[in-house]
Amino acid sequence: MRCVAHGYRMLSLTSELGSAARVLESADIAVRIHDGRPSQREETGTVLATVVREGVTNILRHSAARECRITVVPSGERLVLTLWSDGAPTDVRRRMARRRDGGLGNLARRLEEAGGVFHAGPEGRGRFLIRAECPAPRAPGGQPPTPRPKVQARRAPRTGITKGT
Repeated sequence: MRCVAHGYRMLSLTSELGSAARVLESADIAVRIHDGRPSQREETGTVLATVVREGVTNILRHSAARECRITVVPSGERLVLTLWSDGAPTDVRRRMARRRDGGLGNLARRLEEAGGVFHAGPEGRGRFLIRAECPAPRAPGGQPPTPRPKVQARRAPRTGITKGT
């Protein structure tokens, strides 16, 4: 898979998930993160890290969120990232229609270039969902990626990150 981050530096999904937890918690937003992905090539991590970064930025800029959940899980030959939050503005559809070339539109194009799928939109009752799927390339030699060992991270009272399958 070619690098989809044309002109961008490589990002670590693990680092972005950690940053998301710290930033959201500092904004008094309860956050739960489940990282159930196997190891993957850096390009996959970069595109999904970009989704996390943009999604968290939108939560902080445009919502009155009190809760956020981020999951990354394998699904067949793909990785699926979901980012859910409450507190979406009531006029979110109108705002999205005005900004088709903004951050979410750019994410959709980047995921498409990577052979993935992107969806972002309101889910009712003030909730907003971002879902990004991208291919999870096999490790060199045609072997599937090795699953990460299951590790339970420390949990803060309002923040939790879990890793493993």
